[in-house]
Amino acid sequence: MNEEPSMTSPEFSGVFRKLRELFGVREERPPIVDRPTDLELPWAPGAENTIQDMLDSLGFPWRASCQDLIDRHGLVHHPAYGWEQCPITPCPLELDGLLYPISPQLSRIALRDQVPQGFSGSVWIKTDPLANLRHAHRRMAELLGPAPIGVRNNTVSSIWRAGPARVSLIVWPPKLQPPGWNGNIPAHERDRRLKTACSIYIEPGYRRPMTVQEREWLRGFTPLDKVGGTALASTLRALWASAPGDYGQDFVCLPPLDQDNFLGQVGHSPDRKALIVCSRQLHIIPAQCIVALRLQKLRPAKGGGGAALTAAFQPTDGMEREVSISGSHGDMDALDDLASHLSRILNRPLRIPEPQYDC
Repeated sequence: MNEEPSMTSPEFSGVFRKLRELFGVREERPPIVDRPTDLELPWAPGAENTIQDMLDSLGFPWRASCQDLIDRHGLVHHPAYGWEQCPITPCPLELDGLLYPISPQLSRIALRDQVPQGFSGSVWIKTDPLANLRHAHRRMAELLGPAPIGVRNNTVSSIWRAGPARVSLIVWPPKLQPPGWNGNIPAHERDRRLKTACSIYIEPGYRRPMTVQEREWLRGFTPLDKVGGTALASTLRALWASAPGDYGQDFVCLPPLDQDNFLGQVGHSPDRKALIVCSRQLHIIPAQCIVALRLQKLRPAKGGGGAALTAAFQPTDGMEREVSISGSHGDMDALDDLASHLSRILNRPLRIPEPQYDC
């Protein structure tokens, strides 16, 4: 999750020689390295998770819904970026130097009754981006251990990871930006400190536990077809480790620990009252929530064409949305049988709009 669009920096060699020239770097610990690895922290499916446990120990409200957080902390507009934010104060991380308080990323969540997938804030103590990063890094290292600090393309960053959870510290030093980059970002004009501030991103990896009914539906899982067109989690551990996307949590559940016959599959519950889809996340969708199925075909163009099958549903806000079921690359008709079969067994209409070009 980038606060600003990441720029593409040119390849550069001798990064260790240039660091002193670029930043006046002294011999500090931890040192700045080239292409650092994330610090992998202990975690286990259904058990400990170092990042989530740390957040719990500090009382960080990572399981609260957006609306609960707004009711508790209020809703304001960011003075530089203009987007809505909910400043969590005082800072549960006890991180000083915050230019702007840590806030859930409300713009990435369609429904206020959902739990935010990410939180972010900005740390600034001086006009030196590395000093700001190191300042934030000292506190996070106290909480999680010292993750490596290093150059990744046009950024200097440090990342802690535990399964689906991640904490990131990132700066965009002006001297690492590509030639010709003028840096005229409107928010930076409103607050010039943002140009060198350290962005902190907290992604706890929240997914809600299954209800008793959902667990019963999954126990009787009846497979119909493999999920196509996307990367799949091939093991339960990989599914537990897969971070939820920033598109919302509609029908996403925590996986079980004792069943894996649904991995990479499209199917339904024994009573056909739920559609079950598992690709990178486990979706259990009550059939009564589904308005229609939608099969969009793509003619070859710049891309090779294919098809996408989704389930349309209408949540409480009245705005119809879709959940992906399966995809196909290169074959417009590959999902026809699955779409027709699901339409029959779920007793929902199948929408097939005019084919589009795969541009």
